[in-house]
Amino acid sequence: MLKECIEYSDGLAIRVFSSSINEYPIHMHDELEIIYVIEGEINLKDTFHSYTLEQGDVYFINGGDLHSIYKKSDSNLILFLQIDLENYKKYHPYVDKIIYICDSYYNKAHREEIERIKQYLIKIMLEVLNKEEGYRKKVEALVISCLLNLINDFQYYSMDDKKLKNENKYKGDHFQIQRIHRITDYIYSNYNKKISLEQISKEEHISKYYLTRLLKYGVGYGFQDTVNLVRVELSEKLLLGTEMTIEDIVHECGFSSYRYYTKHFKKFFGITPSEHRKKFKDKTIRVKKIKYLDYDKEKAVKKIKNLLKIPKEKQNVYSFEGVFNIIEIDFTNKGTKKFEHYWNYLNLPNIYQGLTLEYQKYLEKFQEDIGFKYIRLNPLDCIERNYTPENFDCFNQLFNTCNRIRITPIITMNYEKIVTNGLVNELPYILNNFILYCMNKYGYESVKNWKFELHSNVKDNKYNYLISEINKIIKSYKMTTPKEKNVMNYSLNSLYDTEFMASFIVHNLVKSNKDKFKDNIMLIDSFHDYSRNHSFFHGGLGLITLNGLRKSSYYGFYLLSKLGDEIIAKGDGYVATKNNDSIQILIYNYDELCNNLFIDEKIELKVAKKQLHDILNTKKEFILRLMNIGNKYIIKRYKLDIENGFVYKHWENMGCPQSISKENEELIQRTSFPKITFSHIEQKSYYDLHITLEPFNVELITFEKMSYK
Repeated sequence: MLKECIEYSDGLAIRVFSSSINEYPIHMHDELEIIYVIEGEINLKDTFHSYTLEQGDVYFINGGDLHSIYKKSDSNLILFLQIDLENYKKYHPYVDKIIYICDSYYNKAHREEIERIKQYLIKIMLEVLNKEEGYRKKVEALVISCLLNLINDFQYYSMDDKKLKNENKYKGDHFQIQRIHRITDYIYSNYNKKISLEQISKEEHISKYYLTRLLKYGVGYGFQDTVNLVRVELSEKLLLGTEMTIEDIVHECGFSSYRYYTKHFKKFFGITPSEHRKKFKDKTIRVKKIKYLDYDKEKAVKKIKNLLKIPKEKQNVYSFEGVFNIIEIDFTNKGTKKFEHYWNYLNLPNIYQGLTLEYQKYLEKFQEDIGFKYIRLNPLDCIERNYTPENFDCFNQLFNTCNRIRITPIITMNYEKIVTNGLVNELPYILNNFILYCMNKYGYESVKNWKFELHSNVKDNKYNYLISEINKIIKSYKMTTPKEKNVMNYSLNSLYDTEFMASFIVHNLVKSNKDKFKDNIMLIDSFHDYSRNHSFFHGGLGLITLNGLRKSSYYGFYLLSKLGDEIIAKGDGYVATKNNDSIQILIYNYDELCNNLFIDEKIELKVAKKQLHDILNTKKEFILRLMNIGNKYIIKRYKLDIENGFVYKHWENMGCPQSISKENEELIQRTSFPKITFSHIEQKSYYDLHITLEPFNVELITFEKMSYK
């Protein structure tokens, strides 16, 4: 047998270790293996590829690949991470099907992404070595984060001159990438059978020419070459791991003749199958043992620790000026009432936008930053009359992302669209099959919490029939009765992009004016709206522009999300909350008279800005009088002002260009984050903190109790 059995410990589905390798004979294992060369040089053979890895290089060995390692320099230190991908399928359905590629051995691009992987490996190794309390959960979180980075940054490969490259024409095109996965997975599963181009193209509903072109640009080889490559790779395991004759291997691997097999084996490996067997059969783990070099363990651990990068935070101290409004905050108050989060509903009007990797990346980040409970989406809107259950496959990545980041889908159905498409009678059947499919795919416990809504501005006989049938179906699965709502209104207003939105959002949600936001919050602007005026900023309701820039509205919700569960003080322009031992105080400068300008869709931006400044043109100054401070606290201050958190302002300062370079996009993104400063406060009976806010500015101050171990 060439298979190495990986032994795990401590209830973890990984193995991490460091070694100095002399000789690691040809073998394979089911686990994904990440190799990080800490010191020295090694020669690595991976199927028909041979590489020299130097200090700092990272390489991925995919499950089932035959590989070996030999020393090149007199000394080396290698960090290994082996991951049982089967254990992580709940986080990504294709995690064990993906081919991961890191080409750092000859391509010095992707440095930032590779550095992240290195840091994950180092942190995992140190956590396992230290075994501090709760380390298993930390290791699990690090492994999941590492895998998500691999999936996003290292799964898109192609082959050029027999070199695997971390490049692909379809990177970011979720639909085509998943199609390539299905095709290659089918080839691997049926390599020893007759594989027909016609059959696969029919299954994928594309032409034979398009399928071949898809593989050519997405993998590096056309259809037949891809099939031959898979068969040749798998035949190597039989050549080196069994006593089968080459003639038997020919038929076992699906080749039509010995001559045809030899031709393609030589094409990839450079020698004939018999020559390959003779050269490598005695260099496998069946025959030879692993040989290590001596390397001092303490020295190895020290080298690994020295590679860990820890960010250093800077501290700033604020100066004090005049005082107008006093806010008294007693740290001993237990809270007067619960602080309701009215902004729990996110909307995805265009389901196709949600299928992209880009959207899911933004959604995951958004959920990490802010955290909503529900996301409205309309997967059934794109189902046509002659659908098949496989049509639902395209939603897997999106629903898995929702499940992973804990945001519950609300499945919406638009009655007017259903009538227009002539699907009134078919929809109950489609809905039932959709629910069955999702329950089989994601489990009843997950799907039973999903919600359903029927949207319509009219209620006629067809509508009554449809809502009745939908109710029956939902009731049969013991799910929440569907809600009936008017069709969503995603209006445009030039103010939605501007610096005024953060204070507008904060004011209305703190004042519990929830109806202004409950139904129309979108994560990303609609492409349809963008196409009408070809500008990054076009008055859309999205919290993020189409090119990924976070608007001030995003940061308004970001600050709101950091508030606690219990209100300890509330007044004009502020709210203070408590969460366990921490205190959060959100302060803003806004006037409710401005609200009407955010409702007027026709108002010109120049006119709206003037009217806003006419209503509110004075700064506010506050004194936070903090009382009964019984512990030492870290103070964090997040400020949204003209220079921080207002991406639209930066764009205006650039002259409102129609397009922005990647470099400038990144710079704008960095400088648009709220200004953050750190300080601390000792145990005191009271303490005064001064805040000055210009019109439409917002500031959050948090007090985190220091802990000592």
